[in-house]
Amino acid sequence: MFASSAYFPIAQMPRWLQTIANVNPISYTIDAVRRLMVFSDGFGPLPLDFAVVGIFAIVVTAICVVLSWRYLNK
Repeated sequence: MFASSAYFPIAQMPRWLQTIANVNPISYTIDAVRRLMVFSDGFGPLPLDFAVVGIFAIVVTAICVVLSWRYLNK
């Protein structure tokens, strides 16, 4: 949560923290929720937000399935 845009705008973070926040899926989720709730500046980057969160969910699910097959079938 700290390394996302939940508490502080990414543009005002130190450069090293901006790098972390730009790969953090929570930042993309928060951006999508803000755009859907406020409708202030359009829906431009909304597909990117959904794509990043969706890809993250698919990768984590695949990792969990493989690990559960490996460790629960012993």
